[in-house]
Formats: sequence, C-alpha cells, structure tokens
Amino acid sequence: MKVKKVVLGLVIFFYGDNLFGNKYNVVINSAEIAVVEKDYQKANRIYSSIFFDSNQYMFSKDVWNYALSSIIEKDTATVIKCLTNLIEKDYDVEKINQNKYFKPVLKKMDVQNVKKKISSIHLYTLIDSLHTEDQKYRIYDSMYVKYKSEINLIDSMNSVKLNKIFQKCGFPSEKEIGSTQAFSLWVMLLHQGYGTKRIYNFSKYVESSLTKGKIEPSMGCALLLRLSGKDSYGLEFGIKKISYSGLNSQVLGEKDEMAKTKNFILGYYKVKPEVLSRLNKKREELGIGSVSEQRKKDYFSFTDEHGFQFNMSLDHYVITDEEQYKFFTQNLVIIDNK
Repeated sequence: MKVKKVVLGLVIFFYGDNLFGNKYNVVINSAEIAVVEKDYQKANRIYSSIFFDSNQYMFSKDVWNYALSSIIEKDTATVIKCLTNLIEKDYDVEKINQNKYFKPVLKKMDVQNVKKKISSIHLYTLIDSLHTEDQKYRIYDSMYVKYKSEINLIDSMNSVKLNKIFQKCGFPSEKEIGSTQAFSLWVMLLHQGYGTKRIYNFSKYVESSLTKGKIEPSMGCALLLRLSGKDSYGLEFGIKKISYSGLNSQVLGEKDEMAKTKNFILGYYKVKPEVLSRLNKKREELGIGSVSEQRKKDYFSFTDEHGFQFNMSLDHYVITDEEQYKFFTQNLVIIDNK
C-alpha cells in the first residue's frame, strides 16, 4: 500500500498545476478506476489534487464524482465545496437535488447566494437561445413525426449559426459557457446527424477541442462517433444493456418502464485483436484508458447505486421485436443474463 501511495504522489507532483488534455484525462481515469475498485480514499486523493488547485479547471462530471466519493468517505465539508462548485458551473440544481445522497447536503446549503462563474455570458446566452429553438418541437417524442420538416429546418439553421460561432470563437469550453450550455451544445451537435444535410464538418472542431482539453472526453468521443460515423475510440465495444419488451410503443419512457420487469442481457460486441489494439492506441493518445477499463466502468455504472458518472458508453436498448432481440444476443459476448 505504501508503494502505491508514493507512486500516486509522484504522478500528481509530475503533472503539477498544468493538467490539460491527455494529462488531465490520464489522472481522471486513474481516479475513476479507483472508484470502480471501491478504493474511495485513493479516488479522493487524486480528485483533491486537481480540485483544490486554483490554477486547474475540473469538468463538472469529475466534480460530481468527487462529491460522491467524498460522501462515501463521510467528508461533508468537501461535498459542500463540490456542490458549490457545480452550481457555480451552472449545473442544474434540480438534477443535484434528485440524487438521494446529495439532497440532504443541498438542504443545508445557501444555494441562492452561490454565483455562477462563466467566462462568456455572450456565448452562454447564444447557445441557450439556439437550444431553445432546437427543443421547440422535440418536447414530446410523439410530435417528432408530425413536425419532422420543422425540426429539420431548425437543425439546418442552427448548423449555420453554430459554424459561425466555431469560426469566430472556436469550440466553446465548459469554462466559457457552463455545464448546462455545454450539454445543450452537445445535444444540438448530436442532432446534426438526424435528417439534416451535413453542410459543415463539425468533427474537426470536436477533435481539436478534445486534444486541447476543452471538452469532457466522453462527450467529445460520442460527438465524433455521431458526426463522423467513425468509432475512433471504441465506444461501440463498451457494455450494452439490451431489454426485450412486448410493448409495441414509440414512447421510450413506456418502453423503459416495461423493460424493468422483463429479461435483459449485458454484453459487448466481439472485436478483432488488431482492431482492439488500434482502438486502445487512440484511447491512450487521449488518455482515457483502455477498452477493457471502459467495460469495467460500464459494468460498475450498471451496478452502482450512488450515481457516479463515467464515459457515456453504457447503452440501453429496449427492443420490441423478439427476432431482433435474438439477433443482438447472438452477436454479443454476454457477461450477465437475467
């Protein structure tokens, strides 16, 4: 145990207060693996080295995880500092309140007097307005077919506006626009893969922001997969949860509700060794850990009751067609079956 502590200390000392891009991701990955192994003391030491460095920005996802590991370690003072930091980053207070472990702590805090710390109010307001348009006809799933033309038109108009933003200001970071609008931007870019003619290559902006540490890696990798159609970082080889529901409905909420009482499987797609080697090399360049480590995080996410947030790789498919369900099960390496 002593050796591990020394090694960890050396790693943090070496990176110092200049963590960005690959270096930041490597350190965060080590903290997440510690969480997966339920070594919360180790996770807290790693998170603390970043969080309490005034020169270092920490993504809201990682602050969230630090707060949860601190709750497990009964460090309420740090939890309060983390939740304060999340609110300063414009993280949705209601989402914090929905977590049963955060809710009691949040009640003790003076949330109203916590001020947002966003470096570009102009970009914040602009992204917010574009997202409002993006969601105009998407509020109800059942409305998508009815308003398909309107949705596609809004997506096309937003693509022009987003391209102007990227050309003039670059890809906005979470530090500039806050956690909520960073997520709004992510959602709008995901929608650029639905029904619209891709006029612009947004992938180059996402790729650049990833290497510069301007976007949280799980969000960036998911965007690259959607925008380029290429799975450069092996997201498709993470763990999948596949449920079968006899309910023939287009309303995803109903499907998910039904699926809770139905059988499901957990598994991952088979991958050739040479492909896995290539994917792991790309992941190493970004500092996000191997595909194997990703699967560990995915499985932990499935069994975790605290609400830790890791890379967005654990997909849940609810299938209403029995033949399709069988097809999926035949093409997966099954690790859990219930």
